Amino acid sequence: MKNIHSKLAFFLLCLLCINSFSACSKVTDMMGSKYIGCKDISGVYIMSNHNPNGVDYIVTCNLNVMSNGHLIIERGTTIQFAPNAGINVTAGRIEIKGENGHLVTLERMSDTPLASWKGIMINSFDFNEIEYAHIKGGKTSQGNAGVYFTANSNGAVKNSIIEDTGCGIFEEFLSLATVRNNTYMNVGNGHCEEF
Repeated sequence: MKNIHSKLAFFLLCLLCINSFSACSKVTDMMGSKYIGCKDISGVYIMSNHNPNGVDYIVTCNLNVMSNGHLIIERGTTIQFAPNAGINVTAGRIEIKGENGHLVTLERMSDTPLASWKGIMINSFDFNEIEYAHIKGGKTSQGNAGVYFTANSNGAVKNSIIEDTGCGIFEEFLSLATVRNNTYMNVGNGHCEEF
């Protein structure tokens, strides 16, 4: 009899779990946002503007662009980050390609208005391009910046808005970054350089 009760309890628990996952996926589908946890990117990974209702992606852990990785974020895409989440480009490259009037928006989650997310840390010699982006509330662990270029990293940040951070864009000594035509709002310093 005890064995039957155990099997019945296990069956009910499985049924409850299946129903819970189904309900969660329906809520996610209804809202239109895709949730992404920790992800190592080693091939081409495209994030697109697929949700006409607002937020396209909610990132809950780091996106790590690895060797041979290529993260492409298309125009008009909106991504929200949890406080423990950010983008780390350790090799490979990131390409954020908004357009005038169709910015790519990277921001903290709406339910954590006072918390910052980890920003974009670029430590890759491949050319990393950020253009027509709105980066809001990102603060890297080094430099407290929305975008941080390490020594010998390569890339450009152009025609973008950097908001609510300590330093908008930080470049370490020997960084090969190009920074131009950006707008800084509510930042300690817009463009910080270490020489």
